[in-house]
Amino acid sequence: MIILIGASGTLGNQIAKEIVKRKKNVLLTSNQRFTNISNSFSDNKYILNVKKCDIQIEKDLIDLFQYIANEKLEIDAIINNFAYSFDSKIENHGPKSIEVKKIFDVNYHGIAMVLENLLSYLKKHASHHVKVVNILSNSIKTLNASNYHYISSKSAIKTLSEFYAKNFSDLISINNVCPGLMKSNLTNQRFEKDEIKIKKL
Repeated sequence: MIILIGASGTLGNQIAKEIVKRKKNVLLTSNQRFTNISNSFSDNKYILNVKKCDIQIEKDLIDLFQYIANEKLEIDAIINNFAYSFDSKIENHGPKSIEVKKIFDVNYHGIAMVLENLLSYLKKHASHHVKVVNILSNSIKTLNASNYHYISSKSAIKTLSEFYAKNFSDLISINNVCPGLMKSNLTNQRFEKDEIKIKKL
């Protein structure tokens, strides 16, 4: 079984579709737009369940792994596809702002809690090696995202992942995937601006 944490966004929805296309069982989680994602996949036999999970609330993650243990589901892989950001100019939203705190609460601490809970689960229930895939961002190389705190949070995850991969390789393997900018509700305006610029050339 594959666990997809963060299934409701543009990328999450596509990842879920690709998993079921390959006839793999998947457990989806979502915080925002939970009802939409639940309705979209309600009749697919490869969707084992759709669970509401707010990555900022550790109890939600504890409950998720408890559900997996109770149902005796075998974890093959976890895909961490959740993230938070906001369009920010460098002079706005200082490092101690609520918005910046949320970026690290979701992006960094969220991954940290997933890994901690996964290891705790595996030490009790592991029957085989588990693959972890973290969806990061190409901006950690290009530095071209609009929010530098977002870039920093994704860079921190890369380092955290490398630590876990080195120290817990007997239980998990971790891959970080760094996609570029994708068209979504959050980035539509940026795509439209770039399109206008290109047409003027």
